Amino acid sequence: MNRIVNISATFNFGVHINLDSLKALLPSSKYDPRTFSGLIFRYQDLGFTATIFKNGYVVITGTKSIEDTEMAAAATRDLINDCGYSVRINELELQNIVGAGDFGIKINLEELYERLRKFSADGIIPSLELELFPGLICRFKDTKLSVTIFRSGKFFITGCKKEIEITRIEEMFEKYIQKLEWE
Repeated sequence: MNRIVNISATFNFGVHINLDSLKALLPSSKYDPRTFSGLIFRYQDLGFTATIFKNGYVVITGTKSIEDTEMAAAATRDLINDCGYSVRINELELQNIVGAGDFGIKINLEELYERLRKFSADGIIPSLELELFPGLICRFKDTKLSVTIFRSGKFFITGCKKEIEITRIEEMFEKYIQKLEWE
């Protein structure tokens, strides 16, 4: 069974933000325009990070559900409003949902790679270079979706925009893995 380990989302406030003055009001934030153009504010107690740009664009990372993402956007809006702005959340969009899980068995990566490569299953493009990286990376043609599978049976799914995509991809790979003959 999988679980969501990270969601990143974007939205905008629709107004420009003076990041120098915001930094002064939020001393625990990080902002150095010489190294990065956004102000980073970590909500330690809520477990997410907001990166705010001067054009009012915001990136939220570290949430683990759609509801948490919406709450994070609202908390960031409220924080900016408390700093003297009058902003609203515009165009909240999920950019990437990362799922993690465990198939519960050891995986023969070479055999799975050969099977996926041979049959070009469901538009999957497998990549296996164990000298460089200890996992099988499977990308999906014409999408940003990918699955990384390790020998231990653990996996990560990235590039999803909807929670249901994670479940569908996991189920698809479970079918391929069940068909393998293990030595």
